[in-house]
Amino acid sequence: MLLEDSVGLNANNKHSDMIIIQHLLVKHSFNLRIDGICGNNTISAIRSFQSRMKLLPDARVDINGKTIKLLEKKKINFIKISPHFSEGIGEKYDVATMKLSQAGVRLLANYEQLRLKIYDDQTGKEIKHYTPGATIGYGHLIVDTKEFERYKEGISASQAMSLLRHELTKYENGVKKFVKVKLTQSPSDALKIFCFNIGIGNRTSGFGGSTVVKIIDGESNDNLDTAWKMWSRSQGKVMKGLINRRESELKL
Repeated sequence: MLLEDSVGLNANNKHSDMIIIQHLLVKHSFNLRIDGICGNNTISAIRSFQSRMKLLPDARVDINGKTIKLLEKKKINFIKISPHFSEGIGEKYDVATMKLSQAGVRLLANYEQLRLKIYDDQTGKEIKHYTPGATIGYGHLIVDTKEFERYKEGISASQAMSLLRHELTKYENGVKKFVKVKLTQSPSDALKIFCFNIGIGNRTSGFGGSTVVKIIDGESNDNLDTAWKMWSRSQGKVMKGLINRRESELKL
């Protein structure tokens, strides 16, 4: 038996078990992303498979149940599950031990784009007086007039990178605080970059209160893509740049 525990609706949904079920469903011609997350698409696929097989469509796969036996009937070439299980996605680690990779830092810098003079993040225009949304460097949000005065003459590229790296610690700690499952490097990087953009928040706002975190932690069966793409507004306005960024983060 491949599964260690039950998966699906109201199940335990271990990442490795979820990967197995998604693989099996794909082999049965369901169009799923194999990400180890029990979202709406996976739940729907399990339910559809059960209906197709004339089983109770409870969207749950138990270790010795009929659903897993029928799923396993189709011959598949399967990668043995191990701590290094993958499609080339790498080993999973405790998020508390992980920092944004160098590739992640470069990607974040590319997203944010380097600006050596203070500008308004809504219009992109340089500004001479403090306003909410005043930004400099790699997306560093200036919090008040005092900080504005510190940077009003501009900064160098090296200062901008130092500011980015210093700020990153805060967001790495934010992800550590709210994400309770082990991750490989790429999704860990994606979450940190996402958190950097939307803010850490708490259990009811920002990254900490997002449905994205609940899905990653196995506390929600909502669709990850939909939850991630919801964060496409800046100061209440939908921004094309944020739509594109969310798509890029999801690919990561």
